[in-house]
Amino acid sequence: MTQDLIRQAGEALYGERWKTALAKDLGVSRDSVNDWSSDPPRMNPRPGVYDDLRALLEARRAEIAMVIEALEA
Repeated sequence: MTQDLIRQAGEALYGERWKTALAKDLGVSRDSVNDWSSDPPRMNPRPGVYDDLRALLEARRAEIAMVIEALEA
């Protein structure tokens, strides 16, 4: 995963001001998120971060699907 994918995931989950919210949900500092998303990255995420990020995205997808179903009902 590249810094672009971390940025894209953060923006998809939280909008333009994504870094603080992503850091909170991943249990890391905002500085860590900055380091991962810089170009070039100043450091790589700790093991498990990509799995945690995927879980956040999956949960958001499920929430959106439920809202879409409610709108269609």
